[in-house]
Amino acid sequence: MSAQAAGSEWEASTFLARCADRGYGVLPLSDAARALVEESFATATNFFQMPSAAKSASELPQGCGYRPYGREYSGSKRRFDRIESFTASRRTETTALALENPPARDLHRVMAKTIRALEPDCETLIAGIAQVLDPSTEVRALGAGLKRWSCLQINCAPATSPRSLIHPPHEDGHLLTLGVADGRGLEVRMSTGDFTAVSIPDDAAIGMPGETARLMTGGRLQPLYHRVRGTGRVRMAVLFFIDLAPADCTPWVRNAVNEGVDIGAAVLRNPSRFGVGGFALE
Repeated sequence: MSAQAAGSEWEASTFLARCADRGYGVLPLSDAARALVEESFATATNFFQMPSAAKSASELPQGCGYRPYGREYSGSKRRFDRIESFTASRRTETTALALENPPARDLHRVMAKTIRALEPDCETLIAGIAQVLDPSTEVRALGAGLKRWSCLQINCAPATSPRSLIHPPHEDGHLLTLGVADGRGLEVRMSTGDFTAVSIPDDAAIGMPGETARLMTGGRLQPLYHRVRGTGRVRMAVLFFIDLAPADCTPWVRNAVNEGVDIGAAVLRNPSRFGVGGFALE
């Protein structure tokens, strides 16, 4: 089934309705995208099994490449996430070729292909949301910024007790997070304040609005608060963090939610909220 099939949650009005109802969308993946996600998991497994010294030599500029345990946090800097990760972007495709260990180069290459497979539907969705909320938006200008400012991250968590949290409750700062995991563990906060486990079909991804979405939509989209619980086994997740270029962050709905807020500046500050580096302004 094509990710653009009729009635798909990639369609902007449907996605907005789903988010209003339950806080997130379930977005079908094309066969090509799903195959590359699976290849990313397999290639990441090879990388994360390497010795710590080899992995630590695989950091890249712009907040990309390898990130060890104890650097990234979600809800509080006093409690770091129980993950190590690897991040790829269009910005680091050339520099990744110079990485010394082949598994790191292979991982970045596969992740770059995965980014390109996910981008078209993501661009269509974001442009559709913009047009629904502000028909005057010049959507053709959004795609280049999305390509340049988005990134793909693979998180790897050790085998931890189901009673422990890999990620404490938090919202993402991005416009939208597209996520696929290789097992259960994700829990989302409902309107009652309780958390409930979410199961996503194997051929789909979860689409979670972030804080930038709240600002761009004047609160029409609310950031999804979520957490990840240990599963008793090693758990990996592929996360496509979708952002617009700061210069393109003119809100689609203007109201008290974003009055006086420099959304572009918020995009630039966002990574530091979680203890990590990010893209420099060009």
